[in-house]
Amino acid sequence: MQKISESFLLEGKKKKEKLLKPQSSQHFIIEGKLEKNLFMKEVIQQINLQGKEEKNNNKMTDKEKIMEILKQNNCTNEEIREILREFYVIINPNIEGSSQKKNKLNENSKKNENDNILMKTQKKELNELRDDGIEPCESTKKKRKEKEIITKEEKKESYDLKRDQKIYGFRNEGNNCYLNSSLQLLTRIKELKEEVLNFGASFQDNETEGKLIVEFRKILNSIENSADNNLIINPSRLKRIMGNVDSKYFYNGQEDSNEFISNFLNALLSETGNKEAPLKKLNIQNESDKKPYESLFKKFFKKRGDSFVIDLFYGILKTTKFCKNCGKTSSIKLSVYNMLEFQLYILAKKNPKKDLTLQELYKNYLEDKLSEGESCSFCESDKIYLRPSIYTLPKYLMICLQRANDNEYFYNKVIYPSNLKIKGEFEENNCSYILDCVIEHSGGSGFGHYTSLVPIDKDNSTWWRFSDSYWNEAYKGYNSDNSFMLLYKLIKK
Repeated sequence: MQKISESFLLEGKKKKEKLLKPQSSQHFIIEGKLEKNLFMKEVIQQINLQGKEEKNNNKMTDKEKIMEILKQNNCTNEEIREILREFYVIINPNIEGSSQKKNKLNENSKKNENDNILMKTQKKELNELRDDGIEPCESTKKKRKEKEIITKEEKKESYDLKRDQKIYGFRNEGNNCYLNSSLQLLTRIKELKEEVLNFGASFQDNETEGKLIVEFRKILNSIENSADNNLIINPSRLKRIMGNVDSKYFYNGQEDSNEFISNFLNALLSETGNKEAPLKKLNIQNESDKKPYESLFKKFFKKRGDSFVIDLFYGILKTTKFCKNCGKTSSIKLSVYNMLEFQLYILAKKNPKKDLTLQELYKNYLEDKLSEGESCSFCESDKIYLRPSIYTLPKYLMICLQRANDNEYFYNKVIYPSNLKIKGEFEENNCSYILDCVIEHSGGSGFGHYTSLVPIDKDNSTWWRFSDSYWNEAYKGYNSDNSFMLLYKLIKK
């Protein structure tokens, strides 16, 4: 078999080094697919030339020719298998394609010309999108039929038309799955998107440097304005800005998504709070709560100012300190929260294999807890307890299921509802919530991987799992064996 020219080998090697692995069984980054197509087309052309010259004296099959050329280009066995799997059907159209889709491909000169034009157009669009930190991706699914004639009775909406949410992922540049799963949650909150897109428009050019809300708005604009429904977004600039909030985000260490979201909301609040705007106060009737509320209002709400972040995500907790011996209350304290943390490990230690319910965790959260080292000022008893309660509830309720404690990690499955009813002490009636996102954690204490479950249709019946820049339909829906965070949206108060 005639040897390939050195220039072709060198050029093929460079292109091989640029190849990007598939994003999932259904999605490829366009750059990788373009490079593969260009590289393989040159391989095919070389095979055709060799075939004419040697007239198949060695009777080598097309597959053997491809393998030999790829080996000469220093491709690994894994890369050879991948390229053969995706592109062997181009060489031999009589052989059926992948096991997932048994489609036959027809090749003709007109189609090749159209493909070349399409690839040039895609390259141009790719360069424009890269300026915004976005990598588009396209599905590798082959269409079974180009056109289908069906009766009105048989007509059904296509799956794409049922989507209420866009499909996009976030690039992982090193241990930032906690960031990517958090952004999947945050970018899909409708009210937050509207407020951020409107708020940042008032900034001057010299005021935008280092602004978290401005960088977050760029990500939201990229999602909203893109014609492509499959995006890969680079969140590295937002991560660097969050490094100014906490220096640990400058590095590529493994962090927790619940901490990141809480820090993100606090940072967003500091940028958006309007201290000159009039603040609404709660009309508290209970005399014992009035003084603690005035103290909280002065220290937190007045200091930070009016902000949509508080309206959407912040509620108030109440902690009552009392003596179980004499029944006297020594103090009442009110504090703010943007996330409830249920200590799953307390119940899991008793039975590590038992399935737990969200109701059980909530009940445990509200239990009285001993305040060690204190004594009652009335009867001098050491039976001083703290009684926590939820005073007010936010529009978006976040619940973290704390699985780790003292380097131990508990894997108990938590059964949680899609519709939640909960009442705050200050609320007159139960508040009704609907599940809007689930963040999962697989691994253990100090290591693992974060993913997120998101509903993509209007009635929350279809859920997809997003893992960085990969995604697929979640066959269990919103149910997860590895739930770590739950986001509930208020639908009735």
